[in-house]
Amino acid sequence: MSARVVGESAAPAPDRGTLSAGLMSAFSAGLDVPLDRPGQRSSRRVHLVGMVLACLSGAIGAVVLVGYAVREEWIVEIAPSLPPMYPNAALALLAGALSVVGAQSHRRGLNAVAAAAACVVFSIGAIGLVLDVAGAGRTWFEALFPSGFVVATTPVGGRPVIESCLALMLLGSTFILTSVRRAPVVGQVLAFAAAAIGFTAIVGYALGVDRRTEGAGLFIGMAVHTSVGITALALAAIMVPRPVGIVALLLDGGGTGTMSRRLSAAASATLLFTLVTGLLIYRFLPTRPLAQSVFSVLQVATIGALVLLPSAVFVRTENELRARLDASRRRIEDADDLTTMVESITGEMAISSPSMSGWDVGVRYEPAWGHLAGDSLQVLHAVGSGGSTLVVLFDIAGHDAHATLVAYGLRTHIAALWERGASITEIAASANQKLLRRGTIGSAVLVRVPGDGTAVEVLNAGHPPPVHFHRHTTSLWTATGPLLGLAGAVHSVHTTPVTEGDVIVMCTDGLEEARAGDGSLLGEARLLAVATAWANEPPQCVADALVDAALEHSNRRLRDDALVVVLRKNDRA
Repeated sequence: MSARVVGESAAPAPDRGTLSAGLMSAFSAGLDVPLDRPGQRSSRRVHLVGMVLACLSGAIGAVVLVGYAVREEWIVEIAPSLPPMYPNAALALLAGALSVVGAQSHRRGLNAVAAAAACVVFSIGAIGLVLDVAGAGRTWFEALFPSGFVVATTPVGGRPVIESCLALMLLGSTFILTSVRRAPVVGQVLAFAAAAIGFTAIVGYALGVDRRTEGAGLFIGMAVHTSVGITALALAAIMVPRPVGIVALLLDGGGTGTMSRRLSAAASATLLFTLVTGLLIYRFLPTRPLAQSVFSVLQVATIGALVLLPSAVFVRTENELRARLDASRRRIEDADDLTTMVESITGEMAISSPSMSGWDVGVRYEPAWGHLAGDSLQVLHAVGSGGSTLVVLFDIAGHDAHATLVAYGLRTHIAALWERGASITEIAASANQKLLRRGTIGSAVLVRVPGDGTAVEVLNAGHPPPVHFHRHTTSLWTATGPLLGLAGAVHSVHTTPVTEGDVIVMCTDGLEEARAGDGSLLGEARLLAVATAWANEPPQCVADALVDAALEHSNRRLRDDALVVVLRKNDRA
């Protein structure tokens, strides 16, 4: 049986009894990342985004090279007031994109192209850095930069600034490690560093800070599309390969991944706030000493935030994990209780051959939907009422746990009424009211067998009619009232004499509703024919023959549970 949880109580609120916990929680409230967020565990989606970024970077480099070829200034420098991207930097972006994409292929030829492109990226960055540090003049390295086309913004036209060269060296190293599949975590760290360089330049452009005019020494000459291309290429180098290191932690769905995401968000937000605020301070405050003083205070506040925010993250995550653990324990306890309940109900509802004085009994039960259903067989013996026996066969509508629980409750209800000496009419009336309150219906046959065994009392509440083989005649005990669970239902009792050798066959509608592949039902007539053919055999053989006929007709795919009870009157009192 599958347990359905209607509602789950909310997890208890984290303990915020101390002032420090409350303050730290307030710091991290805006940086919260829910536990087990599926989108952050999708490495496939991250890989796709990385490939898009790599293609974007390569497209930027290719377009700039085309701009140089066709002498379109707006492509090379975007605007006259902005630095141009140099051809070797554009070539490096294009080679880097080829390296990222080619390294993911399983073909040796593409892998070789990726490795060669990685060496090109590293070489451009390394040569440019060496020439910048040495203070060399124009060399062959700047040969692709045409004179008289656009205005150079660096001391040597066509040679990227030091920041661009460093970023290209870092990216080239990352691509080389990726192509040879070595030290992925090291390559990831190098790519992060390159991304930081490109992103810093982007922030500088966004805030209008330029080394040429402000003398800050942080942002200069790197073209805006160079900074965008380097940042995109670095992020692609991190996102495209198989997740390792910090990326693997960020994509993890457990507590470790949650902690990593929250700490990364807190640290990134703090550093970004410090960077942006510092630049604004240096740009808009009237004097540099005042700006330095204010920035010193900002640095102290940043250090404090970097201490408080991780602590708040730890506290918040610990409280959530503890709440989830408590909820999980409660669910396990509830599941144990449900298991115990199911085992009890299963044991009570188990259908087996009962013993009846003066009668041979055969029972066969074939479930269609599982071991719990709405079919039930009860044989109740009365002590002190002349030794009467009550046989109850009922079928509650439905095939789910609800039908089983209703059947279980009805069994106990009927047993209690029988112990109090109620008649079968009273039992049927009370069962009808019980099902009416539960909003369901069911069919039932109640057979009272007195102690002398000369006659039986039968009440049929909308059930398939039992078959009575009496000497050489066959009769059907048709319904003496409607289904149980209907308002105003009234049931009568039919008394039938029985003698030695009489056979009574009772079954649920699962047999006659057995459906063949062509849609035809087994039907009441065929069941009657099978019962008649086997009537002289032992009761268990009769029950088995009926169920086997239903299974054969339906190709062993019953649509409803099938229960058969066969009683034969013997001469043993």
